[in-house]
Amino acid sequence: MTWPRVLLCGGGTGGHVSPGIAVAEALRLSEPGATITFVGAGRPVERRLLDPVGIPALALPATPSPRLRTLARFGKTASRAMHAAWKLVGEVRPDIAVALGGYGALAPAIACWARGIPLVVLEQNMAPGQTTRLLSRIARSVHAPAHRGIAAWFAHPKRVHLTGNPVRRAALLPVPARSTRRDTAIHQAFRRAARRRLGLPEDLRAPVLLVLGGSQGAHSLNHFAIRAAPRIHRQLRQRLGSRGLSVLHLAGNASEAAACAAVYRAERVNALTLAFSDEPWIAYAAADLAISRAGAGVLAELSAAGLPSLLAPLVPSARDHQRANAERYASNGAAQVIAPDALNAATADLASHFLGHPALLTRASVAALSQGRPSAAAAVSRDIIQILSQEAPPIARDGQHGGVPWQAVRSSA
Repeated sequence: MTWPRVLLCGGGTGGHVSPGIAVAEALRLSEPGATITFVGAGRPVERRLLDPVGIPALALPATPSPRLRTLARFGKTASRAMHAAWKLVGEVRPDIAVALGGYGALAPAIACWARGIPLVVLEQNMAPGQTTRLLSRIARSVHAPAHRGIAAWFAHPKRVHLTGNPVRRAALLPVPARSTRRDTAIHQAFRRAARRRLGLPEDLRAPVLLVLGGSQGAHSLNHFAIRAAPRIHRQLRQRLGSRGLSVLHLAGNASEAAACAAVYRAERVNALTLAFSDEPWIAYAAADLAISRAGAGVLAELSAAGLPSLLAPLVPSARDHQRANAERYASNGAAQVIAPDALNAATADLASHFLGHPALLTRASVAALSQGRPSAAAAVSRDIIQILSQEAPPIARDGQHGGVPWQAVRSSA
């Protein structure tokens, strides 16, 4: 049996790496012998996410966006990256490449194209990045958020599939497809089990606020949460009686987590503070409301979980893409968008208002679920296999390929 070799290109942030993991997981279901390799920028977040799922990670010199004042440095870095990418692709010998976005995707994706290896592009954001727009010109297909207007951003709109963002298994709630609403008995059982594992109150009438600091931390959001939590706690105690607030805070890194935990203890707020979670579905199941940045990856996970949210887009972000993500996501009531200068008492009061009114949370949860695309990874995987079935693998491997079409190789093995 001959199995495909797939190269995932990109990274730098969890928002780029996580969709690649989701696609790899889907490929492994249909092609269990597939060899999947990741090449990125070599940042710690890449290894942290990839190691638990057994995907080897390689690093290349990143190729940043060219600026006039740094053009000479850009040219030198780009030359090094292309030389290293050409060598790496020759060693890995992939049958297909998947570009995940970020400048770490540029050199290896171009090297694959130059060697005749087909390319698939994944774009996560509502305002597509420079890298994915450039690579879309040479890609066989582009998978983008499920919004019709986004195809116009790319050179070949007919190659764009409105697939939605792939979500990794670790972020998907393990509940039956028809039981994802948070008010169903099955889902409530999962919520209680999740809270039990985290040491949070199992009584679902006791509100839990999830704070998502981001894969690399978000200091201003973390700082807001520790200042807002005591105020929210007092308001909920007044409204709900003895039940106050519990906080589940994923701060993004160990130093931020330790600092936040110390403040929660001093303020006597019941809080579990972690740097991150390898099983984020547990956090999504346990919580009633999330406060988060508006990266495309986390929005895909929140929608798949049906978790209402308050979104504070990161400013500045490239092309202000987090604001575009947030506004589109919140347009049907799944979330409320917080202005950059509004991480203040009014936002704390808004969180308290939502947490104190279950009917509001239920409506927002239903709206979030309507945007979820839990099958996106499977759709990208099918597209990859379809492209491979039409290809003669371009690099001979142990004499097996030699120009024979992929489908013939698979059927005769």
